[in-house]
Amino acid sequence: MAEVSLISPGAASTQHALRFKGHLAPATEAAEGTASARLEVKMPADAKDLHGIEFEARGDGRIYQVKWYAAGATAPLQPASSFVPLSDWQTVRLLVGWLANPPAGASPPDSWLLEISALGPPGEFQLDLDEIKFY
Repeated sequence: MAEVSLISPGAASTQHALRFKGHLAPATEAAEGTASARLEVKMPADAKDLHGIEFEARGDGRIYQVKWYAAGATAPLQPASSFVPLSDWQTVRLLVGWLANPPAGASPPDSWLLEISALGPPGEFQLDLDEIKFY
């Protein structure tokens, strides 16, 4: 079970941040529990110069995974990236230049689905996110 809400204040004195929290229940024998939240992300006008995505995060020391999906797709386009947020706000930077630079002959979509998942053993989790942007 998971929920997404707004909290105040956010990182670096912003007014709000996104909180993703919940409880991972025990999974089957060979699997770990997971909970995910998705956000539609529009490509910036200067997407050709895109290198990555950057955001402020704080959390519980659990592993969180980031995946990217094309609209309507059921499988992610690249292997997932992972990060481990600590209790203080920190900047997370992930390389995702391939979003704007597809293989020859293909056109990048105008928007993507960004999925962030909490992974690991059963128990409570909490992740705060703020200032999500491309660089």
